Formats: sequence, C-alpha cells, structure tokens
Amino acid sequence: MTPRFPTRLNRRFWSLTALVGIGCGAVPADPKPSVEAPTKAETAGLTALHRHAVKLFIDQFGFGIRRIEPPLTDVLEPPKSQAQGSADQRPAGKDPVAIRPDKDGKAAHFSFAKTVGEATAIPSAAAKKTWVVKEVQLVGLVKHKDPVVYLSSEAVDGAMRKDKKEIENKDAKTRQPDTFETKALEVIRGGGELVQAEKQGETIRALSGIYAGKQCAACHERPGEMLGAFSYRLSLEDAPAKAVGANLP
Repeated sequence: MTPRFPTRLNRRFWSLTALVGIGCGAVPADPKPSVEAPTKAETAGLTALHRHAVKLFIDQFGFGIRRIEPPLTDVLEPPKSQAQGSADQRPAGKDPVAIRPDKDGKAAHFSFAKTVGEATAIPSAAAKKTWVVKEVQLVGLVKHKDPVVYLSSEAVDGAMRKDKKEIENKDAKTRQPDTFETKALEVIRGGGELVQAEKQGETIRALSGIYAGKQCAACHERPGEMLGAFSYRLSLEDAPAKAVGANLP
C-alpha cells in the first residue's frame, strides 16, 4: 500500500510549490511613466520653437510667398476673435539659423528637424539636461479630406532646397495622425491653447498650428484658416557644452 502524506504536510508542499512558481515566472514590465503637462518654462520654450520652425519653413519653402517678417502673429495664431487677443508682442529678432548656400549659390539640403534643433534647446528642470528636438513633421489640413501627417523625408525636408521641384501631394508619403495629434488638433480648433503638449518620462510631444495670414490671401480665400500644423517630438538629453537657442525669434 502506497503511503500518503499527512493532509497538512501535503497542503504546505503545494503552497510552497505555488510560491516558487510565482517567483520563477516572468518579471512584470516596468510601468510607463505617467503623462503630465510641461512646466511653464518648457511651454514657453515650445512656443518659441514653433515660432522659429514656422519662420524657417516659410523662408525656405515659400508657403505661398517668398518671405514673411516677424512677428508672424497672423500665421501663428487664428484671428483675435478666436485667440482672444493673445497676439505676440515680441520684437523682430535675427534668424538663429542661416541656410548656407552651396558652391553653386543654391541652398544646401538640410534636415528640417536637425536645422531647427541646432538653434533650439529647451531648458529642463532636471540638472544638466535639456530638451532636444528629434522630429518635426508637417500636418496637412487643406489638401485632404481628413488630416494627414507628411513624413519628414517627403515634405518638410524638401523645403530646405530652394531649387526643389514641388512635391505633389499624391506622391508624398503620409500617415494618419496618432492619438496625441488627433486630440491636439481637436483642442486647438475648439479654441484651446495654441500649443498642445504632453510630457512622458524623457519625451515631450507637442503640436501647434499654422494659419492663413493676411499675406496668404492670394492663395487662400479665408484668412485665419488653419492650414496645417507642426508635430514635434523632443528628447531629454545632456545639455550641450555651448548654450543654444538664445537667439530664437
């Protein structure tokens, strides 16, 4: 006859087995950092970043005209009736980045995100850290039935060549706006803050619009219409040895 373990000992054995099994199982993944709003200083930096990016884009891409001088208020904001008079009163400043011509006198080809990032670094609350631009993508709102995001290599980077051929929308690669971009567009169009941003761990996402200003009336019948937006991704990195971003317009 096969001996049997006492019931109490048997229960202890299986309890210990269960504990060992749990301990040897897969380690739970670390939870994602919570999403929070950027600080006041970070938001101010994002506003300056967008201002600089729009001016650089207009200067190189044309955007219907050859050049718009600061303060760019009607291109960066909707009409006062929508923005409730939040006009930018800052004086005109020097361009922090000059697009250097190549040997033939033509504008050299630069990555738009890299060019913006060379002049733009947003201070962080973390010691010896700064927010660095990693990606800038153009959001189109006019040429398509629904919003689309142009892949930077197809649209925005092409803006850095003055001798470029116009990129047809049908040929440009696009993607649908992600959850953050969709929500940001809804809030801005609904009269919310003009710069929508969120911070999660060592990443900041931001989005802000581009509007049809008075200078754009030749091509756009409705001044103040939101023509598009820029979607930004920034990463928290070690602060550069040399200060950058001091000359943002």
